[in-house]
Amino acid sequence: MTTLLEIVRNLDTFDPSGMIYAATPWTEKSQAIVVTDTDGRTMRLTVEGVALEYLLAVFIAVEVLEDWQMPADPEFAAEAKCARLIQYAIYDA
Repeated sequence: MTTLLEIVRNLDTFDPSGMIYAATPWTEKSQAIVVTDTDGRTMRLTVEGVALEYLLAVFIAVEVLEDWQMPADPEFAAEAKCARLIQYAIYDA
């Protein structure tokens, strides 16, 4: 398992059909995983004893970030992307 921030930094390396799950409350430091072999949309998983909740599908995360104006600093950009995806998952998904 990794952090949500690391998943966001490497989002383009994941299968678009994958589902992002993260421990709540969602923050960039939340433990997270991308799962590609779920039967439909499972809202909750337990991995290595950690309860995770569905955040977004990888393809949706990519689409959300495609049209979004990102900061120039690469480190800040990753943190801002993570915050944007969390905001989208909570309020718009």
